[in-house]
Amino acid sequence: MVKKKERREIMNKKLEQLLPGSTLEEIKGKWGGARYYAVKGQHRGYYLILEPGMGTQGKPSGLLHVVINASIADQTQQEHLNRFLTQLSQGRKDIALAKTENHSVQLDLRAALNRKKIETVVNPVVDQVVRYLEQQQIPTGCQCCGSNVPLDCYTVNDFGYYLCPDCAAQLEQELREAQVEAKGQTSNLLPGLVGALLGGLIGVAVWFGIYQLGYISALGGLAIAVAACKGYELLGRHMDRKGVVVCCVCVALLTYLANQLCWSFLVYQGLSDVGWTFSDANIYLWNVLEECELTGSYLGELAIGYLFTILGAFGTMRQSLRRANGSYSFRKY
Repeated sequence: MVKKKERREIMNKKLEQLLPGSTLEEIKGKWGGARYYAVKGQHRGYYLILEPGMGTQGKPSGLLHVVINASIADQTQQEHLNRFLTQLSQGRKDIALAKTENHSVQLDLRAALNRKKIETVVNPVVDQVVRYLEQQQIPTGCQCCGSNVPLDCYTVNDFGYYLCPDCAAQLEQELREAQVEAKGQTSNLLPGLVGALLGGLIGVAVWFGIYQLGYISALGGLAIAVAACKGYELLGRHMDRKGVVVCCVCVALLTYLANQLCWSFLVYQGLSDVGWTFSDANIYLWNVLEECELTGSYLGELAIGYLFTILGAFGTMRQSLRRANGSYSFRKY
């Protein structure tokens, strides 16, 4: 309880320093099962959300994603706004991305809500954008349709949106329909299996390269999982539950193969002077391990490899299963 109280006090202080004069409050969300914190509210009358930028595997990308709702009237106004954002970003390392999307300005800033002095990055950038919107008489409004009516904050698939009631209802209906459609689709098992194996072999190459640097890394397992899933989706035409099962089996087999190749290469390096080929090292690996009493080390590294693979691939498999089920999250704050 003490830690929660301390974290609350720290967050309240940050909110006081962020965009003075704004009405900001903290919101909570989940990404891949992990909890994260974001901020919503209004600055100079403009609806905005500040949330951690998320990578494809459900892990923070190190960027702060800022959405400022702006009712862009036409293409000409959008072009002028994009030109302003481009000029704003030039020569600035703190702005990773600045663009318009639908009726909003999207910013990726090199900052995070848990970092000290975040206001030194966020305040000047957001303030300049909002002042430009004011000067051009671009009002705030619904992020989807731009209508200037009272809005509510929603989390849609773990991202924040300020929406009008009509757009919120329409978006939720579209998500339901997409879920029904996803559940009704089936994949082609045999081509998908081939794709998963071929894709996973790319991950095995990544594992082998990392191992040559002297490391056993979760990145190798992650590479195998991502490549296997992408391969299955590419050739199997869809990711469904059986596709997830096939990818899990392929990842397990390819992790064993990756460890086998790494150890076979070590044996080959040690015995190549006496005429051994890589094929010999692979065939007689277990004999060499028993002779040199290295079986325990081999099995230990294999266990660590599987552990790292599980850690690295969990997010990928979770997201694949969610897509297969058509799962979505939709919640009003």
